[in-house]
Amino acid sequence: MTSTHSLQGAVLMRGGAIDQFWEWFLASRRRLETTLVSGSARDLSEIVGPQIRLLSEDIGWEIGPSGESGYGLAFTLNGNLENLALIGEILRAAPRETGWRFSAGRPRRDVSGGFVFHNKRGQRLDVDVSEWRYTLTAFDGGAFFDVHIATGLPLQADERGIQQILSTAVQMMLGEAEMLRVIDRVEYIVDPDAEWDSRASPFSSLADHIDSLRASPGERE
Repeated sequence: MTSTHSLQGAVLMRGGAIDQFWEWFLASRRRLETTLVSGSARDLSEIVGPQIRLLSEDIGWEIGPSGESGYGLAFTLNGNLENLALIGEILRAAPRETGWRFSAGRPRRDVSGGFVFHNKRGQRLDVDVSEWRYTLTAFDGGAFFDVHIATGLPLQADERGIQQILSTAVQMMLGEAEMLRVIDRVEYIVDPDAEWDSRASPFSSLADHIDSLRASPGERE
């Protein structure tokens, strides 16, 4: 049995780590901004990674430009929505008026101009989503969905790479937390027939489409 005192101690220890993280951030903010402009991803990893691990080994991070002149730091969920509770505590303690945007999970992004995909196995691909189309299959009255995607031109990657590219694109459109909440499977449609294509929508409308279905439960597509 866990005692009340040990639980309180754990909360205090976590709160102390959060306070120390934000003290470090304020002291290091200018260095981070300089590194974002002129440094490398490895430089950022060496600066930020150890500080995130002091908060928790269960969460990740992503850093980069945000908006026209600001910067962003996302505390990523690493595939687990339960990490939102800790990240919420971290964000509640975040400093104000820093010129930075802090978020729980990777935020939504506009992928209409395409994106660069790369993974740990060395695959890299410039992805153009302008010809992509999709359909949805809804479950439990719109509580969650499967996404079926046809890409027009074939993707130049192996089967695993294709799945990662499609999942990455959906996550970018919806944001990390929303994808974990509402998407079950992402399926690659290799050779769509005319009936499927008649029901399909441009990939650029995916986020608005799911938002509208979530706001009006019970509709299918």
